[in-house]
Amino acid sequence: MNSYVFPSEGRLMRGRRKYHEYRQRREAPSKRESMLNMGRMNAFMYDANQIINDMKVPPGVWNSILATIVAKASRQSIEEAQAFISQKVEQGTLPKEVEEPLRHLLGRYSKWR
Repeated sequence: MNSYVFPSEGRLMRGRRKYHEYRQRREAPSKRESMLNMGRMNAFMYDANQIINDMKVPPGVWNSILATIVAKASRQSIEEAQAFISQKVEQGTLPKEVEEPLRHLLGRYSKWR
């Protein structure tokens, strides 16, 4: 009697599944958001600092605002970070000339995740 069992006789080959054992699909996929691309963080920080240096924003104010922009863009969404920039412009913390370049910069360094 032969002790070898063919894969078609019930045993599975290593790493293979039967047709009914494949993973079931989830009910609803998670919603994807546009967020900051963390792989390009250094380039984003450099470009943001270039924009601010051209506009002559005080560095003490700018450091805390930049940290908040990065936190919102990387953890919540790009839209939240852009809303924060608009809010700071309305409060008078940032000059109006900075708003559009920063919003454009966030769009350039975004990624869907």
